[in-house]
Amino acid sequence: MQSSCALQNNKSRHKSELIYFMYLGVLCLMFFLRDVFAVSIPLVMFMGYFGVGYLIFDYDHSLALTAMMPLLGHGIQTNYLVLIAILFYVLKSGWKIAVKAPLFIMIFLIIYELFHIMNGNDSIAEYLRYVIQYAYIGLIL
Repeated sequence: MQSSCALQNNKSRHKSELIYFMYLGVLCLMFFLRDVFAVSIPLVMFMGYFGVGYLIFDYDHSLALTAMMPLLGHGIQTNYLVLIAILFYVLKSGWKIAVKAPLFIMIFLIIYELFHIMNGNDSIAEYLRYVIQYAYIGLIL
Protein backbone atom coordinates (compact mmCIF):
# COMPACT_ATOMS: atom_id res chain seq x y z
CA MET A 1 0.00 0.00 0.00
CA GLN A 2 2.72 2.42 0.94
CA SER A 3 4.81 1.65 -2.14
CA SER A 4 1.78 2.29 -4.33
CA CYS A 5 1.35 5.72 -2.77
CA ALA A 6 5.05 6.47 -3.20
CA LEU A 7 4.88 5.33 -6.84
CA GLN A 8 1.87 7.57 -7.48
CA ASN A 9 3.65 10.52 -5.82
CA ASN A 10 6.75 9.87 -7.95
CA LYS A 11 4.65 9.83 -11.14
CA SER A 12 2.97 13.07 -10.13
CA ARG A 13 6.31 14.74 -9.44
CA HIS A 14 7.72 13.44 -12.74
CA LYS A 15 4.70 14.86 -14.61
CA SER A 16 5.16 18.22 -12.86
CA GLU A 17 8.84 18.31 -13.83
CA LEU A 18 7.96 17.44 -17.44
CA ILE A 19 5.42 20.27 -17.61
CA TYR A 20 7.99 22.66 -16.11
CA PHE A 21 10.63 21.75 -18.69
CA MET A 22 8.10 22.09 -21.50
CA TYR A 23 7.20 25.52 -20.10
CA LEU A 24 10.90 26.49 -20.05
CA GLY A 25 11.32 25.18 -23.59
CA VAL A 26 8.57 27.48 -24.85
CA LEU A 27 10.06 30.38 -22.87
CA CYS A 28 13.51 29.76 -24.36
CA LEU A 29 11.93 29.55 -27.81
CA MET A 30 10.30 32.94 -27.23
CA PHE A 31 13.67 34.43 -26.22
CA PHE A 32 15.36 32.79 -29.20
CA LEU A 33 12.79 34.15 -31.66
CA ARG A 34 13.02 37.60 -30.10
CA ASP A 35 16.81 37.82 -29.92
CA VAL A 36 18.00 35.83 -32.95
CA PHE A 37 15.29 36.35 -35.55
CA ALA A 38 14.14 39.77 -34.27
CA VAL A 39 10.53 38.64 -33.99
CA SER A 40 8.60 41.36 -32.21
CA ILE A 41 7.19 39.61 -29.15
CA PRO A 42 5.50 42.16 -26.90
CA LEU A 43 6.65 42.46 -23.32
CA VAL A 44 3.06 41.91 -22.21
CA MET A 45 3.20 38.40 -23.68
CA PHE A 46 6.33 37.62 -21.67
CA MET A 47 4.77 39.07 -18.53
CA GLY A 48 1.63 37.00 -19.02
CA TYR A 49 3.69 33.88 -19.62
CA PHE A 50 5.70 34.44 -16.45
CA GLY A 51 2.46 35.12 -14.55
CA VAL A 52 1.02 31.78 -15.69
CA GLY A 53 4.22 30.12 -14.51
CA TYR A 54 3.87 31.67 -11.06
CA LEU A 55 0.29 30.51 -10.94
CA ILE A 56 0.85 26.86 -11.78
CA PHE A 57 4.31 26.02 -10.39
CA ASP A 58 5.46 25.51 -6.83
CA TYR A 59 7.82 27.67 -4.79
CA ASP A 60 11.11 26.22 -6.07
CA HIS A 61 10.11 26.38 -9.72
CA SER A 62 8.79 29.91 -9.30
CA LEU A 63 12.07 30.96 -7.72
CA ALA A 64 14.02 29.50 -10.65
CA LEU A 65 11.65 31.28 -13.02
CA THR A 66 12.35 34.58 -11.30
CA ALA A 67 16.06 34.05 -11.85
CA MET A 68 15.37 34.09 -15.61
CA MET A 69 13.74 37.53 -15.56
CA PRO A 70 16.92 39.51 -16.32
CA LEU A 71 16.84 37.90 -19.77
CA LEU A 72 13.87 40.13 -20.55
CA GLY A 73 16.17 43.13 -20.59
CA HIS A 74 13.50 45.50 -19.28
CA GLY A 75 14.52 46.76 -15.85
CA ILE A 76 11.49 48.45 -14.34
CA GLN A 77 8.93 46.22 -16.07
CA THR A 78 10.39 43.14 -14.41
CA ASN A 79 9.39 44.65 -11.08
CA TYR A 80 5.80 44.16 -12.12
CA LEU A 81 6.57 40.48 -12.57
CA VAL A 82 8.19 40.35 -9.14
CA LEU A 83 5.05 41.95 -7.71
CA ILE A 84 2.96 39.28 -9.44
CA ALA A 85 5.28 36.64 -7.98
CA ILE A 86 4.82 38.09 -4.48
CA LEU A 87 1.05 38.12 -4.84
CA PHE A 88 0.90 34.52 -6.06
CA TYR A 89 3.32 33.41 -3.34
CA VAL A 90 1.20 35.03 -0.63
CA LEU A 91 -2.04 33.68 -2.10
CA LYS A 92 -0.65 30.15 -2.44
CA SER A 93 0.62 30.16 1.13
CA GLY A 94 -2.81 31.20 2.37
CA TRP A 95 -1.43 34.34 4.02
CA LYS A 96 0.64 32.11 6.34
CA ILE A 97 4.08 33.59 5.92
CA ALA A 98 6.80 32.59 8.34
CA VAL A 99 8.43 35.64 9.87
CA LYS A 100 12.16 35.00 9.89
CA ALA A 101 15.24 37.15 10.45
CA PRO A 102 15.74 38.00 6.73
CA LEU A 103 12.21 39.41 6.60
CA PHE A 104 13.04 41.76 9.48
CA ILE A 105 16.19 42.85 7.68
CA MET A 106 14.19 43.57 4.53
CA ILE A 107 11.65 45.58 6.54
CA PHE A 108 14.53 47.60 7.98
CA LEU A 109 15.85 48.24 4.45
CA ILE A 110 12.40 49.32 3.30
CA ILE A 111 12.22 51.83 6.15
CA TYR A 112 15.78 52.97 5.41
CA GLU A 113 14.87 53.61 1.77
CA LEU A 114 11.85 55.61 2.95
CA PHE A 115 14.25 58.10 4.54
CA HIS A 116 15.78 58.74 1.10
CA ILE A 117 12.39 59.91 -0.15
CA MET A 118 12.01 62.22 2.84
CA ASN A 119 15.38 63.79 2.05
CA GLY A 120 14.36 64.27 -1.58
CA ASN A 121 17.16 62.12 -2.98
CA ASP A 122 14.92 59.53 -4.66
CA SER A 123 11.53 59.52 -6.30
CA ILE A 124 8.57 57.46 -5.17
CA ALA A 125 8.96 55.27 -8.26
CA GLU A 126 12.54 54.43 -7.27
CA TYR A 127 11.38 53.69 -3.73
CA LEU A 128 8.68 51.32 -4.97
CA ARG A 129 11.19 49.58 -7.19
CA TYR A 130 13.43 48.88 -4.21
CA VAL A 131 10.52 47.94 -1.94
CA ILE A 132 9.27 45.32 -4.38
CA GLN A 133 12.73 43.77 -4.67
CA TYR A 134 13.31 43.81 -0.91
CA ALA A 135 9.88 42.31 -0.21
CA TYR A 136 10.50 39.49 -2.65
CA ILE A 137 13.94 38.74 -1.22
CA GLY A 138 12.50 38.78 2.30
CA LEU A 139 9.75 36.36 1.33
CA ILE A 140 11.95 33.86 -0.47
CA LEU A 141 14.56 33.72 2.26
